[in-house]
Amino acid sequence: MRGLRTLIDDYDGDRMAVGEVYLLDTADVATYYGDHDELHLNFNFPPLFTAWDAAKWAKQIDRAERELNPIDAWPTWVLSNHDNRRHATRYGASEARSRAAAVLLLTLRGTPFLYAGEELGLEDAVIPDDRVVDPGGRDGCRGPIPWDPSPEHGWGTTDPWLPWPPDSATRNAQTQLGDAGSIAHLYRRVLAERRASAGLRLGGYEPIDGPDGVLVYRRATSSDERMVAINFTAQAVALPLSGTIAVSTAPDRDASAFDGILGPDEAVILQPG
Repeated sequence: MRGLRTLIDDYDGDRMAVGEVYLLDTADVATYYGDHDELHLNFNFPPLFTAWDAAKWAKQIDRAERELNPIDAWPTWVLSNHDNRRHATRYGASEARSRAAAVLLLTLRGTPFLYAGEELGLEDAVIPDDRVVDPGGRDGCRGPIPWDPSPEHGWGTTDPWLPWPPDSATRNAQTQLGDAGSIAHLYRRVLAERRASAGLRLGGYEPIDGPDGVLVYRRATSSDERMVAINFTAQAVALPLSGTIAVSTAPDRDASAFDGILGPDEAVILQPG
């Protein structure tokens, strides 16, 4: 790893190396940062296998903070990849949960990684026995990305190498980008808020006590602050926070004052004040 880092650092300009360190122990992953002389970033995969549960996610986040902070290592976060079921499928094929997961992924301290198609809310393709390509069972998450609503979905064929993901007539890039209320535009709104907020980009992570089933945390620098609340339950929850909603996964809540109620499966980014 040090040899690779030396080679990378020999080139002009900014360079970054990320390792696919497939170790399901964050403490082991931490060793691949070295003394800031090995890899810049390392995938931390345990969250990829974490159920949609507030307490379990709080535990995973605490573990990453505990193992990486002491060595000044920068965390990474990932929900889906080419080797595992897409998180939209794992989380029950729920649009609301997929939206809340986007807020979670993009507001934690560290670098988020997106797997192609999750910004469209794609689920795994259903693979009949006679269409199996990968004997390891990974074909579902590797279905082709639908680019437009046509039968060929932008690929020039109606019969690609794997079946299309479900609902590809509406879960395609062209349709999603043409709908201001789509999950693709939610990703854009959260990313824009992240770019505009030093607290979300560079601030620390501070867990805040919340109701059962709700994950609440503060991201702040000395000059900027955001609060994030994610309801992992299917019931509305009272939440004693105040501020302006910068982004909500629910329709038409952005830029309004938070009323103290977090809707079912809703996630919000609040600007205090």
